[in-house]
Amino acid sequence: MLQLENIGNVEILRVPLGNNRFVVVSKFNGEVQVHIRQYDANEKTGFLYPTKLGVCLPPRRFAELYSGIDSCIRHVKYLRDGEPVEYKKHLGGGIYLTVMSGFGCVNIRKYWVPDGSSDGSMSPVPTKLGLALRLSEWDLLVESLEGVRNSHPDLTSAVPCNEGLDHLNQMGYFTCSECNPFTYMQYLGERF
Repeated sequence: MLQLENIGNVEILRVPLGNNRFVVVSKFNGEVQVHIRQYDANEKTGFLYPTKLGVCLPPRRFAELYSGIDSCIRHVKYLRDGEPVEYKKHLGGGIYLTVMSGFGCVNIRKYWVPDGSSDGSMSPVPTKLGLALRLSEWDLLVESLEGVRNSHPDLTSAVPCNEGLDHLNQMGYFTCSECNPFTYMQYLGERF
């Protein structure tokens, strides 16, 4: 049986999703993080170690996923029923969850805006950083969300970024790098 290797982290919770994929709640440098990540086996030691395939969700991003899970579930049902679906949910930073017709998976992926895009648009495009969850893995993730949320007080008390006190006015929202990661960088470039 393979074991997970714990390097420099305090692991709070680990939930297997299948295929060496896990939801891991850990504390690193005093910060609670939720990882949805692919692990690989080290042939010499037999331990599983995390790969670059996956995403890290700080409490606010996890709260965004948790608060919008009903909409995500509904769009995955459309996908399963063969209905056309094009769903994109921003979790914070450059991280998006997408469900698209023609792809039998749920993508949780980092996006970015290429410099000098040919059409002049600021539309974010997906990167290789992230994970495409098979629908069976997605089902296990959904089942585990309540337990993940209750595994640490920082996750239980977290609210989505746009519900925070720092978003009570438009300037707070528009200058937030979590809510507007691409326009925020443009704002910094023009201002400084």
